[in-house]
Amino acid sequence: MDAGIMPGWVRMNGRTLGGAGSGATELASASASAAFSYLWNTFPDTVASVVGGRGTSASSDFSAGKQIVIPTMQGLLQGGLDDMGSSPAGRFQTITDLTLSAGSTTATVFNSVRLAIGMTVIANGISAGTTITDINGTTITLSQPAAAGSTGTVSGARFSALGDAQMPGQIGGDTFTGLSNKNLPAVLPGGSVIVDYPAHTYITHETLATASINGSGIAFSWTPNQMQYGLGFVDDLSNPAARATLIRDATILDNSSARTFASLGGKQLFGIDTTQALEMSAALIMKSAQRICFDGPFNCMGANVVTGGGNVGVSFDGGIKPRTYNSVASLPTCNFDVLGLQAFLYAGDANAPTTGGTVSTGSTVVSRPIVCDSASWRYMN
Repeated sequence: MDAGIMPGWVRMNGRTLGGAGSGATELASASASAAFSYLWNTFPDTVASVVGGRGTSASSDFSAGKQIVIPTMQGLLQGGLDDMGSSPAGRFQTITDLTLSAGSTTATVFNSVRLAIGMTVIANGISAGTTITDINGTTITLSQPAAAGSTGTVSGARFSALGDAQMPGQIGGDTFTGLSNKNLPAVLPGGSVIVDYPAHTYITHETLATASINGSGIAFSWTPNQMQYGLGFVDDLSNPAARATLIRDATILDNSSARTFASLGGKQLFGIDTTQALEMSAALIMKSAQRICFDGPFNCMGANVVTGGGNVGVSFDGGIKPRTYNSVASLPTCNFDVLGLQAFLYAGDANAPTTGGTVSTGSTVVSRPIVCDSASWRYMN
């Protein structure tokens, strides 16, 4: 266990060996003939290259004074081939199906669980030295496009950080070339890391209510329990939890004179609910010339305003149409709930009317105005 050289051996350090006078850097001696022949005959030039190029045989190159490079083990751990002459074990490589499109660097794999950026790709239709440059789900990006005529699925494509894990002399898998920020988890056990998330990762909002604006007005669409900038629409009045989730303190503001209406549709029990907003001083604020209309632009109500300001009452287009009753028995109970309610009594069983008199059964009366004074129904003038 020292740095010395054992007799009859050479170190695997990437230096060269050859005959005496060859100028080899690790061993230049006639005793190197056997090792020279072993390297020359066992490994291709990509693993054990001959300085000046290979000749016709190992013996002729050795006699010609050539040098051969010793494979290096500097900073490396020795391991067996992934197949070792049998079926691949899948330890030094990942084997999965690969679907290619000729001329494209984009491909898909059946399973990307054990793939990493920088892995070498070995498959029919893939040029030598091709690597993975990006991974998005089962879609991978290749460093070189697929060859012409390669469109289709390749069974048993191999991916490895060691180059070809079934060829001797492969080097790879170190932490500097085999890992990148995109392979690291977002949460690490202590310390800090800058995570480079792929640019194709997005957050998509799918349940927001929408509004469309055109020259005619603003139209909203929604589903139950959705909220759009302060307008809440809930189908179930008995579900306070759902109503409490609506966002508040938001306003729709549209001062454009091009808008003529705001259309609020949908199947709900109410259109705009202001009961939750206790801080509101008024549910609706109008100018004196504006009106609230029901079932068309003609059945409207508005405020009477005197010169200099000051509301003095409410006016109704077409006057007030009280509710009619055809018998005293059909009248609602006169109490605080209907205080001040005016109506017409079309009855044949009411007593003779006198102004301010209490309505009761008796003589026939037709078409008389009545009012609830909180205790009983009485005739009006």
